[in-house]
Amino acid sequence: MFEGILLLVHPAIAVITMGLIVWLIVSVKCQNINEQRVKKLSLAIALLMITIWIVAGYWYVVFYSADKAVIVKSSWSFAHKFFMETKEHIFFVVLILSLYLPIISFRNSVAKNKTAQKLIFNIGILLLSLMLYMDGSGAIISHGAEIAYMHKDGLL
Repeated sequence: MFEGILLLVHPAIAVITMGLIVWLIVSVKCQNINEQRVKKLSLAIALLMITIWIVAGYWYVVFYSADKAVIVKSSWSFAHKFFMETKEHIFFVVLILSLYLPIISFRNSVAKNKTAQKLIFNIGILLLSLMLYMDGSGAIISHGAEIAYMHKDGLL
């Protein structure tokens, strides 16, 4: 049961984080930028991303090896070989970019600094794009595990 909860918690936090990223993107595009909101959103995004890293990392280290062993022997081996491998590497880019957001927002007057606004906007778009890819990859990996276990159990 704990494994299932962890498997649902990290994408749920990711969806919340993506919502905050959209809010941040919209906030830096407003005519009257609320700097406090930008700072709070940037910090929340970074903290949630650290939380995802901890939860997903724990699940990956403790539980994923059993699934991986079954997936790589199945017709859906690409679910691990391509999607999990790219997801593992992309996540560190996402983590670093999210940690950069509060640095930008706390070191600059975002309302007055157009470069900081553009940087936050572009990082937000990149984060959102990469996180959507990772979410889709997670769905493919989950489906790959399901298919692999069905083959293993003789259900397919």
